[in-house]
Order: sequence, then C-alpha cells, then structure tokens
Amino acid sequence: HLDELSKKWEEISRPVFEHDHPEVAKRIREYKQRKEKVLKENEEKIEAFYRSGETY
Repeated sequence: HLDELSKKWEEISRPVFEHDHPEVAKRIREYKQRKEKVLKENEEKIEAFYRSGETY
C-alpha cells in the first residue's frame, strides 16, 4: 500500500503534495528511509545467499 502511495508521490509534484498532505508525506519519507535501511542491512546476507547457490 505504501509502495503505491510513494509511486503516486513521485507522479504528483512533491512540494504540492507535501504542502497538501504533510502527514502522508512524512509517513512516506519514514517508510522509504526504513526500506533503504533494511535493504542495506540485508544486502550482504542476500549476496552471500546467492553466491552460496543453496536453495532453502
């Protein structure tokens, strides 16, 4: 659901959107930051998994 919202957010001009919906914009920003953080933290594990060639 938040992925859809963030796509809409990219389509609408961001400043207008943030002005009209500050709470939603804030939640999307926090969501994107969390997503980036999780991806960074798991990147090494994911790479190791693919290199190992094992399937779980």
